[in-house]
Amino acid sequence: GHRKRQRSLFLRAMRRLNWKELFSSALFRLLVIVLAVVIPMNLLTLIMGHRIIREVERQISLETQNALNLYIGQTDSAMRRVTTTMNSLVRDDGDYARLRDKPVTDETEFYRQIQSVVNLRSTLKDKLEGNTMIDSGFAYIPEKDYFIISTNASSHILQIRSLIEREAADGGASYRSWRLTRAEDIALLLFISEYRGAYYGAWVELRTLEDALGGARMGDGAILAFTDGDGAVWYSAAADLIRLDLNDPHPRYNGADYTLVRADSEQSDLHLVQILSKSELSRGLPFVIRLLQILSIVSVLILPVIILAMQRWVIAPVNRLTDAMERIERGDLGYRIEERSAGSEFDRINRSFNAMMDDVRDLKISLYEEQLKAQKIKMGFLAQQIRPHFILNALNILYSYEPEEYALSQRMILCLSKYFRYVVNANMDFVPLRQELDHIRNYFEIQQARFRRTFRAGVACDEDAGRCLIPPLLIQSFAENAIKHAFTPGEIIDISVSARREGARVSIRISDTGAGIPAEVLEHIAQFRSTREFRRDLGVGIQNSIDRIDILYSDRAELNITRTEPHGTVVEIVVPFLREEEHEDERDIG
Repeated sequence: GHRKRQRSLFLRAMRRLNWKELFSSALFRLLVIVLAVVIPMNLLTLIMGHRIIREVERQISLETQNALNLYIGQTDSAMRRVTTTMNSLVRDDGDYARLRDKPVTDETEFYRQIQSVVNLRSTLKDKLEGNTMIDSGFAYIPEKDYFIISTNASSHILQIRSLIEREAADGGASYRSWRLTRAEDIALLLFISEYRGAYYGAWVELRTLEDALGGARMGDGAILAFTDGDGAVWYSAAADLIRLDLNDPHPRYNGADYTLVRADSEQSDLHLVQILSKSELSRGLPFVIRLLQILSIVSVLILPVIILAMQRWVIAPVNRLTDAMERIERGDLGYRIEERSAGSEFDRINRSFNAMMDDVRDLKISLYEEQLKAQKIKMGFLAQQIRPHFILNALNILYSYEPEEYALSQRMILCLSKYFRYVVNANMDFVPLRQELDHIRNYFEIQQARFRRTFRAGVACDEDAGRCLIPPLLIQSFAENAIKHAFTPGEIIDISVSARREGARVSIRISDTGAGIPAEVLEHIAQFRSTREFRRDLGVGIQNSIDRIDILYSDRAELNITRTEPHGTVVEIVVPFLREEEHEDERDIG
């Protein structure tokens, strides 16, 4: 009977309820907001937090993978170079041939062979010098018990020598590739080869290789290990790390979860492995997620208070401000907002609005500053568009060099290193002209390696003009066009870049003796300078250079591109002579 009475009272109350008023009430709307917005936002916070953790782990793993690939690539490159060097040495070196083939028949020959031992040790040192990862080489002639070693890093020569002698005695020493092995408790990569009864090769201790690669700890919670293909750990700073499953991307170690990243050597069975602690990767993120959840709950509880406060402290003052702006739009420029107590922020807004209307000139200055800021952003964007266009050609040149052209390969690598160092660091508005011209010299040297006996290049600058500041990578666009468009089949052209000071300005000329810039290209340049609309038939480099000159110098600089007779093109850039200290003064004033 009691339950029937309660049910009857509930049904009677539901019939008296005005559902239309309920649906239109603020309380109901707030409830809908909580159910439809706040609760889904809480769920979204949890989901996004989990995805953030996974994304952080993925990004760090990707960065680590790139670093390991770089390190193992450097190691493989060092092993290839040493293998090639040692194979060439034993076939071409006269001292090695004497020690291997010449019998000791008298005292004179004995001293000659002693001198050959000294010479061969010096030759080994010279051949391996400059290799920062592998600098231990040897030659072993069992018949005469000659063991010649050149090393700057290994402190376990006796143990390693015993290992090499044992392998040579067992007849298994000549395997012509690098492999993991141990000399007593020393883990190392060893290369041995046999030629006409004598043995030669090189080694590097894994401990030394670890030092060359940057140490065992490459970040908090990260452990570096050297393993073989089966996952057996040959060397690691973590002494209790014995074996890893290389196919398990998420191993456990010492009761903690880790992420495994690996890079495999192409020259040996070496695998460079790094395990990253997940707790270190995601440290701090769970606290942020919990904080967001708490704030979501609190926002639901104080939502009614916030609505009332917003009506009094925000909506009403905003309405007064809107009314004032509407009256200003209708032409009532003398209208001012009555300053009343509406909160300190709106008091300041009202005073600022009234002061702004009293002083139009301040508004113009603000607009002008915004225009300068927009120009600055555009200039930075245009500067970032300038990138080297010939990296693949340069790499193809390096690939085409023969082994005996090692010196040319070294020179090309040095030039490319200088080129990319300058381009990557060209993130400022101005650089000294002498640095820009040094970059152009280096750029011409790279291109001359590509187009052999096709053009001659010269760069000249007087000392005073070299101190002038210009935008970085400004000259390169025109130098690229000179090389690209000036060639005439069967002829050698001359390209020159010169700079000289002319009073308060500096003139920079890029000229060539090629076929000459086509008339239609000059017409396209003129149209771009007139309309500032990007043209696909003109190229990004010239258009960016024109825009950068106009933005940085306004009407204080000149750019002239002309065709000379009977052939050739001249580009002249005239800029104000701005020294570094003057540039600093202008920035301080700005």
